[in-house]
Amino acid sequence: MEPANTSGHQFAAGARAALPIVLGYIPVGIAFGVLARQAGLSPWEALAMSLLVYAGASQFIAVEMLASGVAALPIILTTFLVNLRHLLMSSTIACHLGKQP
Repeated sequence: MEPANTSGHQFAAGARAALPIVLGYIPVGIAFGVLARQAGLSPWEALAMSLLVYAGASQFIAVEMLASGVAALPIILTTFLVNLRHLLMSSTIACHLGKQP
């Protein structure tokens, strides 16, 4: 049986390992916030977009399209098409992972 704090240690190790990536995304987040405000989104709308749209490229595209006055359906379809790349990447990497959980 594992000690009770093993998962806590694993979480801390994962957080330390992810720190360089997190620090790299801070400027991207700031850039998105600036563009979202320039496009007329409120801080709450920009935050909601960051929480609900889990793809940075789609966020930037959607903000530009919103600023241009594009309707919702083309924005949704465009972000869907942009995110199809994740399907391709995941299907490619699945072959290399085998039966990993």
